[in-house]
Amino acid sequence: MRTLLPFAVPLLLSLPFVAGTLACGKTNDVPPSAAVPARPGGPTVASGAPDRTFAITTLYLGDVDRSLQPSTKAWREFGFDLDGRTTGKDGAGACRVEFPSADAGLSIINLEAWMDGDLGRDNAFGAGVVPLIQVLHNDVTSAVSARIKAGAMTYLVRVAGLDGTENQTGIGLSGDIAVGAPLDAAPSFARDQTWPARAGTKTVFSDAYVTAGQFVGTSSDALLLHLELGTDTTGKTFSAIELQVRRPVVSFGAPAADGALKGTIAGVVSLAELRAAADAWTPRATSCQYHDAETLTHGLGDMLLDPASASPSAACDAVSVGIAFDAVEIAASGAPVDAGAPSPGPDPCVDAGTDSADGG
Repeated sequence: MRTLLPFAVPLLLSLPFVAGTLACGKTNDVPPSAAVPARPGGPTVASGAPDRTFAITTLYLGDVDRSLQPSTKAWREFGFDLDGRTTGKDGAGACRVEFPSADAGLSIINLEAWMDGDLGRDNAFGAGVVPLIQVLHNDVTSAVSARIKAGAMTYLVRVAGLDGTENQTGIGLSGDIAVGAPLDAAPSFARDQTWPARAGTKTVFSDAYVTAGQFVGTSSDALLLHLELGTDTTGKTFSAIELQVRRPVVSFGAPAADGALKGTIAGVVSLAELRAAADAWTPRATSCQYHDAETLTHGLGDMLLDPASASPSAACDAVSVGIAFDAVEIAASGAPVDAGAPSPGPDPCVDAGTDSADGG
């Protein structure tokens, strides 16, 4: 279990980069090896290729490594180098990171969330946002994966154009990714498993290709990041956290003979949208001492929503996302189901008078 720092403690002023602002440091011009696999020149896959559907069984959010061992550094291994730069403490580059003022009276769990992970991977979500969510549920990956295995949710990745060979290279593939609707029973994840998508959650890949067996799907539309935690640390049911991932990338290696595969979901989340969503759960995260999600999320922005506006003086307005996943091949997902949007549940600070009535 990951040890968390309390929020309502004095800010660590001994760190010289805490208060005020800091330019994102870009200190390595060597082409990164964690870049999104490049689009090949061809060949174009044959038309009429059959669809293959994969259901995600585990989402690795950055609090554990791929062996499910807790680690404060696991996030460093997930995601892609989205900006072609390696961000460190010293140096200036794409945008300006903003931190709480020295008199904010808060301690940010990871004051270096804006820094890149291994090989330049951009993943401020795993570095800085997941620790905030951990105050609601210490074992975030375990909680979300348990909800998947119970049939409450999954992600369904549909791809047409995969030929089943280990080193396939080609362009012109098609597909989409969607949140799976709740099932009536726990899934078997067998090849004959069916799982309908939740209506209104499908993101169609505007470009999809495979290079040396590695599939990549990108979209000009946002991807819904849907995370269910079940019961939080207060004993209350916390339905889900939802965020829109912009410029999404979904990538995975060639499926094994049994249909199993490992992959990555990456992109950026608007810092403003993160703060709006966090308003629903920051009161829980601070024992009702702070409702101000803006203060709690200062220092988490490490990217720009519009890469064309890159400037050392421009405030970072987006949070990079890097999530790893395991998936297996299942049957076609069938018609979408209108499952409705989840609710985060009542604010325990506003509705404190009803605690005894709801079992809190």
